[in-house]
Amino acid sequence: MSSKLDRLVRKAKAEGKAAAAAAILSAYLEPPDHERAFRDFHWGNAPDRDVRISVEPLAGEVWQLGDLVSVTYETDKGGERAWWVHDFDDPPVLAASSPRQLIICPGRYRVTPRGIVG
Repeated sequence: MSSKLDRLVRKAKAEGKAAAAAAILSAYLEPPDHERAFRDFHWGNAPDRDVRISVEPLAGEVWQLGDLVSVTYETDKGGERAWWVHDFDDPPVLAASSPRQLIICPGRYRVTPRGIVG
């Protein structure tokens, strides 16, 4: 556990907020529910296969390619294969950490059950 998280948990316990401390720790340690995220993003459809993708560790530095004004991807939502196009209101930065790895830097978009918003 990080020293910062450890301090937060101790402070919550000292203030009589043991339940809050337990919730913080639990949320921090629990792995994300990937199947639920898939169902939410794909209109309730269950994944038809389990695909794991290996991702290279990020380099200490990345190089900025420019603003990502739009993203297009193909997936099956609602039983129909389709291309989905999302234009960004406030484009995030597109960067690369290697010749084979793109990174979408944090921005004002959110990934929700409706899709990419923002």
